[in-house]
Amino acid sequence: MEAPPNQGLTGRSPFSLHLKNPAVCCSLLGLTLVVLAALTWRKWPDLVVDFGVELYIPWQLALGKHLYRDIASVFGPLSQYFHAALFAIFGPSFTVLILASLALIALQAWMVFTIFRETANEVAGLVAGVCFLAAFAFAQIVPIGNYNYVTPYQYESSHAIILSTFMLLALLRAAQRESRAWIVAAGLALGAAALTKQEIFLGALAAAAVWAFLECRRGIAGVGGVVRFFSGALAVAVTGWGLIVVCAGSTAAVSGIWDYWRISLDPRITGMPFYRAGMGLNQPLLNLAMIVVATGIWSAAAWAIHRLVLLRERGAIAAYRVCAVLGALAALALPWGLSGACLLPAVLYILLRAFARLRAEPAGWADPAARLWILWSVFSLALLPKMLLAPRIYHYGAFLGLPGFLLLAVFLTHHLPQSLRLSPGGQFRYRRLAAIFLLLGMLRLTAASQVFFHLRKTADIGQEGDRVRVVNDFRTRTVRALLEEIERRVPRNATLAVFPEGEMLNYLSRRANPSPYIDVMPRVMFTYGEPAILASYRSRPPDYIILLPRDTMEFGVGAFGEDPAYGRSMGEWIESDYVTVFETSGPPRPPAKLLQRRGP
Repeated sequence: MEAPPNQGLTGRSPFSLHLKNPAVCCSLLGLTLVVLAALTWRKWPDLVVDFGVELYIPWQLALGKHLYRDIASVFGPLSQYFHAALFAIFGPSFTVLILASLALIALQAWMVFTIFRETANEVAGLVAGVCFLAAFAFAQIVPIGNYNYVTPYQYESSHAIILSTFMLLALLRAAQRESRAWIVAAGLALGAAALTKQEIFLGALAAAAVWAFLECRRGIAGVGGVVRFFSGALAVAVTGWGLIVVCAGSTAAVSGIWDYWRISLDPRITGMPFYRAGMGLNQPLLNLAMIVVATGIWSAAAWAIHRLVLLRERGAIAAYRVCAVLGALAALALPWGLSGACLLPAVLYILLRAFARLRAEPAGWADPAARLWILWSVFSLALLPKMLLAPRIYHYGAFLGLPGFLLLAVFLTHHLPQSLRLSPGGQFRYRRLAAIFLLLGMLRLTAASQVFFHLRKTADIGQEGDRVRVVNDFRTRTVRALLEEIERRVPRNATLAVFPEGEMLNYLSRRANPSPYIDVMPRVMFTYGEPAILASYRSRPPDYIILLPRDTMEFGVGAFGEDPAYGRSMGEWIESDYVTVFETSGPPRPPAKLLQRRGP
């Protein structure tokens, strides 16, 4: 006999056995995490692009430098100082960040499961947790790593998502238990998110604003909760930036707060091909077509699951089994890396549907589950503008697309079957088939990540706790040769700058950059200006410089040091004040070079 749709899974199917027990679901999520971590162990970051800064900055902060004064940054201070504290306690090590990230990933998976188990059902919660782990926490969908939750290109992004999820869980608990303590905890989480990635904080703030509106409808008691919530958030944010003022000065604090928004409004930066492509503005018609196609595929999948359920209810067992097998093969064949293209229309539809249902049932505004559904939808929608015409689950979408994708997964495994004219047993079958469809997709995505990326990473760079596993290509050979040459030529107390990017070399060699501008990629160059950056390097010239070739055409400029719009003055200074002492052989061309400062 089939289980009723809202009473968990207790039927005979092996898929549903014991899933009503939260401990079993958490064990399955834990097993998934362990398997995915083992399959991808130390293969998460890119060797040169982005991630090196996430090791370099906390190492330098642990040695006494200060963010915004000694090291330029446009993001909040929480993530870097958190990791600096870990480095100060346990010593600088890539392993330290791995273990901290895995703990936070486990926390995020548990929170996702708990939220959707309590607002939907056990299957929805379990599937949402698995989707987070398989498609976001450990996956590699594009050639450059870093778009995962173990070694993100910016830890501020992953930490902001986790803090925002905690805020939503705390608001759910506050509504369930009429608890002031949980309201304060939610406010503290929002305040901490304000010290991480600004655009994700704004998404959480949008959800908090909707929550505040709903609370104020309750009268004096609700207004009191809103005051406590925002008082906690403001206290954390003010304390965080106040500590920056005390440690680094008011000028550094103002720079840390203002520079991100200045960049976001600078047309020289927002107009770069890289950022236009990120928003889908480079080829709008093609991207709109992709949105339509992806939305159609998801709609067709929902329709096909419905037809399968109807076949089963009509007793057409043979046809049901054949179609189920064909559906499973289709699920495995779909390009799941592109499945996030439908997120914007899907989230809009789900949000509007949720509001329409609550307006039809005014008492629903007081239902904790219904309110959480609204808040999660608002949070999801608020993160999508940066990917306006190119919503996705890879690249920025690993963070900005996560809430929307989980929303879609839960909609498919809970809310959609509830709205269909199916018997209780039919609704249960729909949930089970939708869950299998999504889990097969996660299996397909994991297999693709392994085949195209992770299995190709067989070479090690770095020693012991700093070991990173990468593809044994010309970049790896170049970095290895440079590290060997640094160890041979560069004294331990000497300073080193890598242009235009390469903080991983600084960290692995334990040679510091004397300038606050630890890379000079186009965004940094346009943010602070070449004259200011060059003046900083002239005032404290590094003993050695590495020129590591980097294609910057995606930013609309030529090679560093050659293009008049990008580093020509710095290139002339390097040529006049430094002499080449080593250059790599073979590709890339031009070769990477190690240069030493000329004597007086």
